[in-house]
Amino acid sequence: MRCAWVSGGVVLGLVLAGSAAQAEGVGTLQLALALTGNVEYDEDFEFKSNGVKQNGRFADDTDDVEKNFGLFATYEFPMSERLTLGPRLALMTSETDEVNFTVRTVDAGGIGRFFFNDGDWRGFAALALGVTYGMVKDGELGGVDLDADLSGFGFHAMPGVGVEGRIGAPVGLMAGVYYSYQSLPEVEGDANNVTDVVFSDIVVSRILMTAGITF
Repeated sequence: MRCAWVSGGVVLGLVLAGSAAQAEGVGTLQLALALTGNVEYDEDFEFKSNGVKQNGRFADDTDDVEKNFGLFATYEFPMSERLTLGPRLALMTSETDEVNFTVRTVDAGGIGRFFFNDGDWRGFAALALGVTYGMVKDGELGGVDLDADLSGFGFHAMPGVGVEGRIGAPVGLMAGVYYSYQSLPEVEGDANNVTDVVFSDIVVSRILMTAGITF
């Protein structure tokens, strides 16, 4: 299953890039900050202690995510006067409010942008899709350090709107607001010296504000 997710993301990026290999592309590099965000998960989790499978349970199944920031990079090719497509790579990190997990994600896939108008400054709608690799680290529960080291694959979807403008060839500016949805069916690993810990049905959603450059 993990190989399928990874292969799908790689293929998606290659197809988007290869389909316009003869066209001149535009790169973008953006910083992202979350205006708000939360994480949902199955409050029941599984672990093995001394080789015996057991169940644990969190007091709640939602948490706020804080200290969200990230970096997005894309390379887009014009499909028409108004449409661009290309591969996308994104890194995000955040911390949960209650359990104090550090959540890091890597998104790989593709992005499309549709521009509403012509001119030096253009508004656009965007949609990014692809695979997500998530890492859940550290954590604290009831005053006990969890020392979690969990990871797993899933997918993401990120619709949004923004504006892009030129300030001088070849550099431009862009800004946007996006809804980021990341789903991780399972993350597994070790926590607090207990092996084979599995958390299920993790969904991280955020409202992101981005700003960056085009080149």
